[in-house]
Amino acid sequence: MNLYKKHTNRELLSVFKEEQALTYEAKIQLKDEILSRKLAVDIEDLNDDIVVKSEAIKNLEYLKDLGYKSTGIGGTIRVVRTQKAKLLDITAIVLGIIFSYYGLVGLMKNILGFLNEDSFDSNGFLSNGVLVVVGYIGFKMLSGIKRLIDHIGFELLSEGDVVRLKKRFDIALVEKEFAPENVSIKESGGEIALCLNNIEVITGDSSNLMQRMTIQELAVKIKNKEEEIQDA
Repeated sequence: MNLYKKHTNRELLSVFKEEQALTYEAKIQLKDEILSRKLAVDIEDLNDDIVVKSEAIKNLEYLKDLGYKSTGIGGTIRVVRTQKAKLLDITAIVLGIIFSYYGLVGLMKNILGFLNEDSFDSNGFLSNGVLVVVGYIGFKMLSGIKRLIDHIGFELLSEGDVVRLKKRFDIALVEKEFAPENVSIKESGGEIALCLNNIEVITGDSSNLMQRMTIQELAVKIKNKEEEIQDA
C-alpha cells in the first residue's frame, strides 16, 4: 500500500519539499502518488534521484550496505566481504567483550548484595542493573564472532556456467561448485536470502526495498550468465 494514499494534497506537497530526506522506496511511492493525482509540481529532480539509485542497484553498488562488494571482469561476477564490514565485526566483538565483562561484574555484585543483606544498597542495585543490561547488549554484539569467522576467505564467483562458493562450514573453508539454476531467493522471518541450493549465501532485510532489490538483482545476473552462454 502506498504510504501517501491517505495524505491530503497539502500534506503531500509538504513531504515533497523534504524529498531528499526520504528513502528510495518512499521516493518511488511519493512520485507515484503525485502522478496519480496529477499535481502541478516539478518532479524532475525526484525522478532523477530514483533513476540514479535504480541504476546503482542494477550495478550492485548497494551490496556494500550488506557488507559485500562485487567486481566484474570478462563476464564474471565476484563477490567478497568488504574491509569495512570486517572492521565493524571486529569492533563489535571488542565492544561486546568489554560490555559483557561489565555486565558480569554488575550481575555478580547484585548476587553478592542479595546474599549479604546487611550491605544491600538499593542505589547500587540499580546501577549494577544498568551494567547487566549493558552486558546483555555486549553479549548480543558477540554474534559478530561467528559472522567474522564465517566470512574469512569468503568468495562468490560466477564464471561462465559455473558458480563457485568459498565459505566456512564448521570452521573449515570449503569450495563448492553449482550451476546457475541452483541460485534461488528465500524469504523467512523478515529476511531475504540469496541461496545456492539450501545454502544461504547473502542475507538482507526483506522490508528494505534496496536490500531486497540488490539481492534479487544479483540472483538475476548470475542466472543470466548461463542464458548468455547458450545464446552465444
